[in-house]
Amino acid sequence: MRLENRELNGHLLGDNGYPNLPHLLTPILYPGNRGEQRYNISQKTTRNTVKRLFGVSKRRFLALHYGIRFSPRRSATVITAACVLYNYGVDLHDVGVLDDFIPNIIPILNLWIGNAAEAERQALIQNHFM
Repeated sequence: MRLENRELNGHLLGDNGYPNLPHLLTPILYPGNRGEQRYNISQKTTRNTVKRLFGVSKRRFLALHYGIRFSPRRSATVITAACVLYNYGVDLHDVGVLDDFIPNIIPILNLWIGNAAEAERQALIQNHFM
């Protein structure tokens, strides 16, 4: 909601099941040029990397795997704590943390460009993928 209201700077990534919105970047169904192809590769790679990280986190922190049965506010605290502990493990070079997570992405988050969703996506492609 805060991204939708532009209170936060950034984007969410979605697959083709979601509409392209100013705060939600989705793949281009029929890429027409090399920049759009590169955008699609980066978008899908980034989205899949995040999904893999969710899987690793669920295996590492069983509270995430079995579902959090708290209020939304307390759930956010539990998730934040898991992220902090995960990052702490990364800092300590805990090999268990990185077993399944090897990021190889072109960062496309935190790029807020225009007003209309398609114009924003095209500007992002022109500025970062052409």
